[in-house]
Amino acid sequence: MFAIFKRELRSYFTSLVGYVVIGVMLAFIGLYYSANCLVYGTSDFSTVLYSTTLVMLFLLPALTMRSFADERRNKTDQLLLTSPVGITSIVMGKYFAQLAVFAVQYAETLHKTCQRAIVICDRDAVVASAGVPKKDYGDRKISAEFEDLIEKRSFFASKDSSEKICITEGADTFVSCAMPIIAEGDIAGAVASVISDRDQRVCAEDIEEKLIQTAALFLGKQLES
Repeated sequence: MFAIFKRELRSYFTSLVGYVVIGVMLAFIGLYYSANCLVYGTSDFSTVLYSTTLVMLFLLPALTMRSFADERRNKTDQLLLTSPVGITSIVMGKYFAQLAVFAVQYAETLHKTCQRAIVICDRDAVVASAGVPKKDYGDRKISAEFEDLIEKRSFFASKDSSEKICITEGADTFVSCAMPIIAEGDIAGAVASVISDRDQRVCAEDIEEKLIQTAALFLGKQLES
């Protein structure tokens, strides 16, 4: 399934499809932000994220069906169906690739909002990141210590500079706060903000913690739907 996922995700960003989808979703997020936060003078960003659910309910299935239509048009569907991968893994790999496209834009949105570098990962590797070098996180496997942190199924926030948990091996940044993505009782990944030794603000602030928790809960609900 991971091979299908990587193949689909790479295809979206070697064409205009991924960038167009990200642009459309960011436009909707900006619209909902203006309507909910700016007009009513509230800082509750969770309503903005949940308002985009309806848009995703239409876009995700449409993109997945488009992916299968492209396979048939390019005559690669038989090659895909005869590969040593089950039908369920093919469908889920394509679906998670579509979801990763949305994860990229959410990472960028969170990065702009809380002024922290953001990383979104599944159980094995980093799916999306914003505000950090791509060489440190692009398609990198998560570290054993961060995997153990996710397995605890609870929110984590670093309270001092001594708590240094790296998301990937060899990265010079560590977790500021992290929240597992849980869908139907299973851990699907995590959303985390990361900092480096050069950052002046070490401890996570309340708004940062709430945004990370909201994003993880939102992505978990999307996986369940």
